[in-house]
Amino acid sequence: MTHPVSRDTQTAYQWGDGGVGWLLVETKGFLVIEETLASGCSEKHHYHNQAEQCFYMLAAVSYTHLRPHETSLHLVC
Repeated sequence: MTHPVSRDTQTAYQWGDGGVGWLLVETKGFLVIEETLASGCSEKHHYHNQAEQCFYMLAAVSYTHLRPHETSLHLVC
């Protein structure tokens, strides 16, 4: 039986300089992770041979490298 999950029901883990994550779903080839990042926090540059990713941001400035371009997203709520 499947039970609803949220950051309130999952164990938080720390990453980087101010990131906190909650693993909500983990199945073969599919992850759902909720994360919060402190101002100025960033993820280490990394590369995926194959990946499908979706991000939702409530308020942020995001710099994402998608070969061969860099994309900047400025979101204000």
